[in-house]
Amino acid sequence: MLNILFTLVAATFIWLTVRRGATDPVCGMRVDRHAIEHAASAHGRRYFFCSAACRQTFEADPERYAADGGRPAGATS
Repeated sequence: MLNILFTLVAATFIWLTVRRGATDPVCGMRVDRHAIEHAASAHGRRYFFCSAACRQTFEADPERYAADGGRPAGATS
């Protein structure tokens, strides 16, 4: 019974993360777009960031990160 309950709770958290989540285009970290305070717009699209440092990196060269909607080729995290 506890296994079924845990599975339901875990599935709910995964669903909420997917529904509310966004990926930081600089570092690749998953963030909650409804609770985040760092965001920027480029090319008519809104981007969400895990920190002010990632937002500043993006704003310094938005073409690099916005081209594919994510981290530049060769980036690791």
